[in-house]
Amino acid sequence: MLRGLPQVVPVLVAVNLVMTCVLFMPWKEPRSRHPRSEDDSLSDDLRHTQDTMELMGKRQQQQDSIVHRLETDIARLEKQYNDQGKYLFQIKEKLEQTPGTGHGEVHKGCVVNPSNHWERTGQKRKECPSKHDISDEPTLGFPQRSFVLSLDSASSRKAFEDRRAYLDPQGIALERYMAVNGHQEFGHMYTKQFDAVNNVTITTYTDHSGLKIRTGEPGFLTAGERGYRQSMKRLFQMLLKENSVKTVMVTDDDVVFSCHFATHLRSVLSQPRCGGHLSHQATRGGILLLGAAVWIDGTYPERGPYSAGWRLIKEDISTSKQATGKFPMCFNVNRKTFGSFAVLYHRDTFQTIIDWIDSSSLPFDHIWPIFAKQGTPVRVSFPNIAIQNVMHESSIDASRNGQSDMLKRAKLHKWNLKEYCEPGTHQTMSTFVQDFSL
Repeated sequence: MLRGLPQVVPVLVAVNLVMTCVLFMPWKEPRSRHPRSEDDSLSDDLRHTQDTMELMGKRQQQQDSIVHRLETDIARLEKQYNDQGKYLFQIKEKLEQTPGTGHGEVHKGCVVNPSNHWERTGQKRKECPSKHDISDEPTLGFPQRSFVLSLDSASSRKAFEDRRAYLDPQGIALERYMAVNGHQEFGHMYTKQFDAVNNVTITTYTDHSGLKIRTGEPGFLTAGERGYRQSMKRLFQMLLKENSVKTVMVTDDDVVFSCHFATHLRSVLSQPRCGGHLSHQATRGGILLLGAAVWIDGTYPERGPYSAGWRLIKEDISTSKQATGKFPMCFNVNRKTFGSFAVLYHRDTFQTIIDWIDSSSLPFDHIWPIFAKQGTPVRVSFPNIAIQNVMHESSIDASRNGQSDMLKRAKLHKWNLKEYCEPGTHQTMSTFVQDFSL
């Protein structure tokens, strides 16, 4: 939200007053070096008066124009401020009314996600044990349908075919889901204007109600991000009509799986903490990210806006190991856990995702803490059994193209590239990256 709006308005008013003073400063005619007659002086005074009145008229028009722009900006900021408040209220209201999200975060003295609970409250609580143990039959958490989001292009088709051919021998049948091309569907709602003063191009999005949101302002999403959100919404709306589908896998077309993906997935699902909430028989289903992007270590145990990250994840893993005596194969999401390139979703989460998309203005992978707060398990396979091939131009957000260094990303996100195989060549990603760089 625009929390700074109350401070912005006085500044705009001050600018208005300064401009008024400048516009109405008295104007003095320079002294003449030659003597003038009385008639000349009267004529000059008359012309001077006329010029002054004309100048004042022009300056009044300028002032009116400035005031109009200021009033327009204030009105726009106020509307955006109010709209953002409505978004947050709608998210809270809809999630509280949505069935299948559990009984809230705290239940009988324990919490589903201790990491997220500590982030928000500073309190440490034990983790609620999983209600479903599918260790004897991990296929009960296997996706009944698996989709690859794919745009209508030759490169996207090839990416899908490579991944389908890679997983088919492992018993996982991928389906191509035609994603929404955000640039085609939403591109007409964006305008670009060059700011010569700051030497930047400003992109403005205008929604159906006329609300304008500029780059960097709350609620701004790229056309690609809007297309991605819309793709997910339509996919889950379709799946809600199929009552037999309990668990699905959704991936992006640049996903890279571990070299023995199906075997690794069975191992992860065999741990109750990681697979119990994905069981087809679960009464409180959740989400499992098969890979994620964590960008920072974080400041844990010091609380603050950047407390989440790898340090908090390490604490989560250590605490779980102490409680169960086993090394956990997954960790709880925190506020700095991003990515939706390979995810397992239980049916209980479908409607909540749809409602959140309708009520929010954030990139799709910002939804994970919302589920955590509601008491829905959202965990990440660790080590990741799927990663993202970032060595290409992003169709979601062009500003991410500076994040395409695969080796740097692998180090940040703790991806051991020797463990993942490029679907098209079946080379390990460590070899593939070296060959790609030659």
